[in-house]
Amino acid sequence: MIAAPIYVNHLPIRFPTIKRKTLIGISYAFFLAAALFFLKPQLIDTKVKHIALGTNSDLYPVKAARFIKDNLQKKRGFNVYRWGGYLNWILYPQQTFVDGRQLEDNTPFIESEKIFESVSYFNKLVDKYQLEYLLLDQLPAGIEQYESRFFPAEKWRLIYWDKLAVIYLKVTLQNQPIIEAHQFNYLHPLQPGYDYLLEGVNENNSEAIFAELKRSIALDPTNSRAYFLKAVLEEKRKKFSEAVNNYQLAFKYNPYLTQAAFNCGKILQTKLNDPSAAEEYYLQTLKLQPTHFQTMNNLALLYLSQDDYEKTERYLQKMLKVKSDNFAARYNLIRLYQKINSPKLKDAYRWILENQQKVPATKKQIINEAKQALDV
Repeated sequence: MIAAPIYVNHLPIRFPTIKRKTLIGISYAFFLAAALFFLKPQLIDTKVKHIALGTNSDLYPVKAARFIKDNLQKKRGFNVYRWGGYLNWILYPQQTFVDGRQLEDNTPFIESEKIFESVSYFNKLVDKYQLEYLLLDQLPAGIEQYESRFFPAEKWRLIYWDKLAVIYLKVTLQNQPIIEAHQFNYLHPLQPGYDYLLEGVNENNSEAIFAELKRSIALDPTNSRAYFLKAVLEEKRKKFSEAVNNYQLAFKYNPYLTQAAFNCGKILQTKLNDPSAAEEYYLQTLKLQPTHFQTMNNLALLYLSQDDYEKTERYLQKMLKVKSDNFAARYNLIRLYQKINSPKLKDAYRWILENQQKVPATKKQIINEAKQALDV
């Protein structure tokens, strides 16, 4: 707001008839509009009809900062640069590792950018600054096995996880009560994929894993990945309705999560016998990833089961436009042409005989079928 009158003093006088107070008013409106663009309006109290500005939790670690304030006061921590200004404001007087004020000495900025360059450099900075916790985003530059390299369980424990941020706490005797109260033993959000979870779950730990997922969702009810992992586990234990519910929530809070939309459609089609809902999620998947082969194939089979032959062929042909030697599309076209007694069936069989090396071992009977149909 202080900038408005200063800004007016530097405006070129193009409209001499406009008073300075009017120009200041226009400037205030401009800066307010800019603030509203970066800050999300939030209703503070539904009983009191007024609106105040709050910080956009999609951009800044609002919930994680609250967790730090409640549990990690007076502990030296690491933060990424782009969150420094917000943390300096919200955690004051607690000192940040790096923020935009450090203009003369940019050493902390350089170190924050390089901290994960190697394990030895990481450990060097931890010792140099006596770091007890690290507040990180969930995009660790694609480093394979990120968590196991930099945060082995004997040295660090994950104590916080939401859709935007994670917090790792150093294992010390002093920190043990915090670790016991908040640690995640089974969930590893920085580890690529979710195979580790499927491979590790068993009858002895499944309830503990679900409890951790429930706790993560309580920390952040919009954590799409937590819902997705919960859905994956529900699907594995054949609780398909619960799996669909959680895939739907994952997709709701992250409308770009293609796998959630596809998995939802697959279960609705193959397990819950709801082709209409399955079609909706398949179409959503194709909006995000137009060349998703399995979705096109599943849609084709869905339409085939409904005797909608035109749509069936359309999606199978779409698959072939992307990859002409896709066997699933070729195989299902044969089944379609058989059903409608199409003259295109012979050409479909000829492709099989000309590309026998591309026929999977489980489908070799189609070769004999083609030979018989063509009298070869």
